[in-house]
Amino acid sequence: LHHNFLAMNFLTSLLFTLLLAKAQASSCPFDAAGSGTKAPEISSAVVSAMKSLITYKTGNVYSIPSKKPSLVGVVSQRFQIHTIQNPKGFLAKRIQPFISLLEGAPSAFSLPKKRRRFGENFCVAGMVVLGNFEEVSRALTSPQARTYRLGSAVLDSKRLTGDRRNTWLLSLSQKGAGGDGMHEQLRAAADRYIFFRGMVRQREPKAEQIMNQLVEDYRSMPHGKGGKFFTNKKRGMRPFMIKYIHYCMYGIDPDDKEKIDILFNFYYGNKAGSAALYYFKVVGRVLGLVETFQYNRLVKKVSKIYEESPNLSSFPENEAKYGNLSRKELADATIPIMAIAATVGPKHLLEAAMGCSPLPNRVDGVKTNTTDVFGIWDGLDLDDSGEVERYINEIGRLWLPVSHTHRVATEPFTVKMLFKDRTFPTGTEIMIPLSLSMFDENIWDDAFEFNHNRHDLVKLNMMFQSVGNKDAGRMCPGKGFAMIMMSEIIVRCGKVRRE
Repeated sequence: LHHNFLAMNFLTSLLFTLLLAKAQASSCPFDAAGSGTKAPEISSAVVSAMKSLITYKTGNVYSIPSKKPSLVGVVSQRFQIHTIQNPKGFLAKRIQPFISLLEGAPSAFSLPKKRRRFGENFCVAGMVVLGNFEEVSRALTSPQARTYRLGSAVLDSKRLTGDRRNTWLLSLSQKGAGGDGMHEQLRAAADRYIFFRGMVRQREPKAEQIMNQLVEDYRSMPHGKGGKFFTNKKRGMRPFMIKYIHYCMYGIDPDDKEKIDILFNFYYGNKAGSAALYYFKVVGRVLGLVETFQYNRLVKKVSKIYEESPNLSSFPENEAKYGNLSRKELADATIPIMAIAATVGPKHLLEAAMGCSPLPNRVDGVKTNTTDVFGIWDGLDLDDSGEVERYINEIGRLWLPVSHTHRVATEPFTVKMLFKDRTFPTGTEIMIPLSLSMFDENIWDDAFEFNHNRHDLVKLNMMFQSVGNKDAGRMCPGKGFAMIMMSEIIVRCGKVRRE
């Protein structure tokens, strides 16, 4: 065994040297002083063998980048490393914000590609990305310091809080990470008066009536790829989301047409998705200029509807355990959550799980988009709640509603980046790249393929900002509600398909 190990180690080292030679000859960043000499082509089988042996030797498939980055990509990395290390400098204050704006939106799809070019640690949108699975897991199960970001996008604090104190849940730091306790107090209020009550109402007859109507709409409306069931404003998925979520979570009467129309127009309307963009810095301001009267008017109406809803009407104001919140503060705090998460996330997962939209390809050379979702759904044992849960979790793994979140460093830290140790200061914004962990080939076999029976799928899934059911107080507060709702839809509409 000892001699066999030495032989394998020698062979690994030999092939590793060949890989470095190939990289140098193609001016790959393994050695910035690459000769530029064109090297002989290496077959894909040899490259695959090298990759396997490197993984065997290092224990990490991403220890050596597998793709050559562009010159622009390398320059961008070096520039961002400098600006993040020197946050008070001219370049950090004047130039970096434009790079953050440009890289913020597409980063959900670019992260896996950047990892193949730069390894697990790199920069994007003015943030440090730490992509190791264990690092991401540790971040999700530890208290987090936060700032005004949604994923990699910078949010406008004035639109979120105005002149009031900060009650934007996702930007509040936790105790143990510099927080003053407001995160925990606001979370306790939202949990008790919105999310827990929402799960209770899911069992009530009125919620069942709304669900029955959705199933009937599925039966009678076109529900294939891009079908009217998913896009219609009067029937189907979108009206269901508004009525069901707001009845369950707030107690708002689904038959109150005036209120339901206001809520629908704000969250979906003619510019579906704009409600979330309203809170983005720069983009939100542009949207505000174009839609000033419409959005300002609707925001105020939505806030009033929430404040006067049955759930919030019973909320005890000015109690210390709830941060001395008023009903209006709690109402205003929930609007961004509804806009960015509740009315978007479950709908996104259901559209993918029900075949409205194909699953995306995250890197070149994979065929995730050819997944036969209808065939898999039709083959599920719909009476097996565990299998239905795994199906939804695998959809979420391959297409997370939120692909990354963030934290703020509470002390200086050093990581390997571009083949050197780089030290970043306290206050550095660190991306928590959930999508990289969900496609981590060190963790998942055939990471870009659909397999809802894969090992530890539910236990390690991060689609609810947690590691399965493990978290440190940041797990999506609507996880239980969403899973009950989505599971029932998958089961009942799945049975309609088999009629």
